[in-house]
Amino acid sequence: MDGGAKQDEMTNNIRLEIKTRSRRSNPRQINRAEYKTTSTSDVSDFRSLDTTSGLGDNIVEPSDPADSAISTIEWFPSPESGSVGSLSSTQVESQAGHTPYLDPILTTFYLDHVFCYLYPFYQPSSRRGGRSWILELLMTSSAFQQIVLSYSTYYYDLTTPPGSPQNGRTQVDRLLQAESSFKSLIQSLQMLLSVGSLDGHTHCACRVLTSIVQHHRYEITTANSNWKIHFNAALTLFTRLLDKYSNTVESLHHSSARAGFNAIVQDLNAPRQEAFVFSVGIMVFDDIIAAASSYQEPQLFQYHQQLLGGDEPALELEVIIGVKSCILRLLGQVASLNAKKQQDQAAGNLDGLELARRASTIMESLTANLEQLQAASSLSSNPQSVERDYLDELRTPYYSRGTAHDTGLVSQVWAHATMVYLITVVSGWQPANAILRHHVDQIVQVLKGQIPIPLIRTMVWPLCVAGCLADPPQRRLLLGVLGTLQPITLFPNVHKAVRIMERTWQKGGSVQSGNQLVTNYMDLASCFQTQSELPLLI
Repeated sequence: MDGGAKQDEMTNNIRLEIKTRSRRSNPRQINRAEYKTTSTSDVSDFRSLDTTSGLGDNIVEPSDPADSAISTIEWFPSPESGSVGSLSSTQVESQAGHTPYLDPILTTFYLDHVFCYLYPFYQPSSRRGGRSWILELLMTSSAFQQIVLSYSTYYYDLTTPPGSPQNGRTQVDRLLQAESSFKSLIQSLQMLLSVGSLDGHTHCACRVLTSIVQHHRYEITTANSNWKIHFNAALTLFTRLLDKYSNTVESLHHSSARAGFNAIVQDLNAPRQEAFVFSVGIMVFDDIIAAASSYQEPQLFQYHQQLLGGDEPALELEVIIGVKSCILRLLGQVASLNAKKQQDQAAGNLDGLELARRASTIMESLTANLEQLQAASSLSSNPQSVERDYLDELRTPYYSRGTAHDTGLVSQVWAHATMVYLITVVSGWQPANAILRHHVDQIVQVLKGQIPIPLIRTMVWPLCVAGCLADPPQRRLLLGVLGTLQPITLFPNVHKAVRIMERTWQKGGSVQSGNQLVTNYMDLASCFQTQSELPLLI
């Protein structure tokens, strides 16, 4: 289930061919430079996106002097053009929103199949127009349209029978389409930045944010390790927008991220409200998973309580990715705890009692949430106990592939994995720990027919956590189930998780020393990281 090295070599060869073909077919083609990651805290001013510093360095460099002259004009409109600091919101929308002809087949394929496949639990608010934001952005945003075409081309060709000409498209053509999407995205971002301030441009900022998030997800879908640069750009744009609104909206005489978030939503029209909520939900989720796979605190951690906390959170992630916000907020707390532990250990001032106290608080909340989820799951499995509202036939999207029972199980799996993660942070690598074994077993049990196999791909991170600490019989079961998710190009992150698990099993052996079982020192973050990349297991 590997083939990773061979796939990387093939990708490198294809990229070399892309450079040759793009020069030959389009002298204005902008080539992608090597990526360097930049955290949100490193970006002192989002407007510092230029060709000499900050985010601009990370995104692209022209390939030659001729391209340089062209790209500078395209990225940074001159004062003579009336583009800098003088555009109204309508003008920005108009200039950034020119779109080419929509391919009806690929567009319909995306709407009917691709989007539903990527987000099987997504249940948008009908009050905010449901999925109409996708259609609106397809008609108004060239960057969004290009990334949709990239998605559709990738998956449409996967469905083509082996040996067929794939409608004349090669892998080079698909990557060229992705390059075109990337270029269009940069132009949209530059147009937004050219106005100097986000004041009055919330609609345009929302549209650009949505396109960046979708491009970030496309990089992950196609097993590209360059996802982080798009992710950091999206985080920076979002935090700038949220902080601006939070500072102008007062709640109980103090700045509130929740009030700022709600104010942004209220300033948008119905379709873009849903686009904004969806995109922010994806960002928050991905940020938490990235942190839980490393030694870092989530970059949006300071906003978690305001956005994810409470009985009715401002951002309910369950209707976007199938996991309750309360569970992911606790996972973010464990990631933050792990980051603090690593920092204190490095400084030589780790307070074990404080670590245990914070862990105990998180564990109590996790236990309470698990009990509620299990009770709700039992209730949903008995439809006669709840009076049916037939208007739900109109409220519930038919394209949502996950049932209420499924989402309950998925949230339980994430809660169990969070508990396993917490135990390893506090107690170290102890596969024989009885409490840990219980939670690993609960995760594995879900694979035994409790949830549809296709939805297993939505639980890659928790399954990888369980797999790293699984005993031999559980390992065989995991490999048997995950091995059915083929081809690799359709489930790249599942197969990355399997490689992580197998590598962990090889280096995580235990030896008997007297009456004690001594295990090589490991932790989950070290299992997830490789020399070449930090995979985002979503």
